[in-house]
Amino acid sequence: EDSDIWVARLVDELRKHFPSGQIFQDIASIDPGADFVTALEEALASASAMIVMIGPGWLSAADKQGRRRLDSPTGFVRQEVAESLRRTDVRVFPVLVNSAEMPAEADLPEPLKPLARRQAFDLTVRHWANDAARFVEALRRAPGLTDELGTGQAPQREAEGNTRRRAA
Repeated sequence: EDSDIWVARLVDELRKHFPSGQIFQDIASIDPGADFVTALEEALASASAMIVMIGPGWLSAADKQGRRRLDSPTGFVRQEVAESLRRTDVRVFPVLVNSAEMPAEADLPEPLKPLARRQAFDLTVRHWANDAARFVEALRRAPGLTDELGTGQAPQREAEGNTRRRAA
């Protein structure tokens, strides 16, 4: 809820660099009338990377009954992230927006605890162009993704700055 604009902006940026068939944006990529559970399962089964957009309210987002969404085993965000974390062939990228902090392992439900060990990436408004370019380079290094020409992985280059881990 607190990162919708960030997601849209990042997806627009990614579409400039990756074939459209490689980008799946949960609800926006599902055709009207399609079974969204099946569509999500198919997208996850073929994913090489998962971007988890984390805003300041990500941990505390609640359903209509006031229960934290991440605690619901049937919550789609929880299911998508948990499935991606279970798979060794998927690189999971926590992306922090709006000055969000990386969640601590103790704050996450059991299936999401491995997320706390993933290197986070900050996207900022002030340095958007530079941040987005560095993030695209990080994605290009994920196994299974192709470059904008569809010829295979882009050359390996060291991403600078904007990655951080939560202090232990």
